[in-house]
Parts: sequence; structure tokens; C-alpha cells
Amino acid sequence: MTTSEQNSLTGVDSMRSNVVALKQSDGGYDSGDASLSARRYRSASNRRRRDLEQDSYAATALGDVIDRSLHATLARFTLGLSPAALGGAYLDWATHLAASPGKQAQLFGKAARKIIRLAHHARQCALQGGMSDPCIEPLPQDRRFVGEAWRRWPYNFIYQSFLLNQQWWHNATTSVRGVTKQHENVVEFVSRQILDMVTQSRYL
Repeated sequence: MTTSEQNSLTGVDSMRSNVVALKQSDGGYDSGDASLSARRYRSASNRRRRDLEQDSYAATALGDVIDRSLHATLARFTLGLSPAALGGAYLDWATHLAASPGKQAQLFGKAARKIIRLAHHARQCALQGGMSDPCIEPLPQDRRFVGEAWRRWPYNFIYQSFLLNQQWWHNATTSVRGVTKQHENVVEFVSRQILDMVTQSRYL
């Protein structure tokens, strides 16, 4: 091989090396640019996703208005008491009372004795012309039955039956094992208020 031919081959190899280096340089630049574009795309996608997941102020405000309006309407019928709180308290009381056969037997015995006492009171009233000593006295702070008319028939029988019924419900809603003190207070209070709403002293 002549010297000129060797020089030509050397030039070709040099050109090929330059082309390869240029391609590698271009490839490295393209790879970095693609990585940067991908990061920017992911960042924009994350921002769009957060915007879609985040509720607008109008939607949040509308939901709050609807909920508050419904709660205010329910409060007019429940006298401001929470139905969920009342339901939880009565469920706690009823569940533990159902699992307390001893307490149930005690309440059954009290109910039987109160019926006997009321029947004896009615018999005494019938024998004594409608007047008889009460079989149960109201609490000192209870001034609903202080009128003299409550000592005569049939009003004495009415208020005596109410007081016996009120006493039984007090025994039924208290001292039930397992019921939390807060729920016991709620059940006892609400039951007493319901009885007070239907007492005859409100209508006579």
C-alpha cells in the first residue's frame, strides 16, 4: 500500500471518529432534554390533578348551607337536641338492659308491686267516698299536685298513677350496668321530660 493510500485511510478513520463523537454528543443532549420535558410534563399533570381534586369554594359553601339548613329544621322538631346523640344514648341503655335479666326481673317486680299499691288506693277511695291517703308522695320540689282538688276522686287516682309510673321509669333508666354515666343522664332526663309533657296537671 502506498503512502498516499495510507494517508487517505487515516483521514477516513478520523472523519468516522469525528462523526461518532458528534452523534454521541447529540444523543447526550437529546436524552437530557427529554428528561427535562418529562419532568415538566409530570409537574403540570400533578398540578392539574390537584386542581381537579380540590373542591371549589362555591361547592364547599353550598354543601355547608344545605347541611346547616337541614340541621336547623331538625332542631325545630327535636327542641335543639341531636337525634344522633339521643339515638346513641337510648341504644346504649336498651342494649345493656336487654342483656341484664336481673335488672329486668327487678323492674318486673317493682311494676307488680306498684300496680297492687294503686289498686289498693283505688279500693280505699271507693270505700271512703273518694278520699284516701296517697300511696306515694310527690318529690318536695314537685308543686304540680298541691291543689286540694287533687285529693278528691278521680283526680287523686290520676296523679297517684302518674307518680308511680314516673318512679318506675326512673328505676328503669338508672343503675343499668354497662351504660355510661353520660348516656344514663340523657335517657333519664329525656324520659322524665316526656312524662312531664303528658302529665294530666298540664291539662286540668
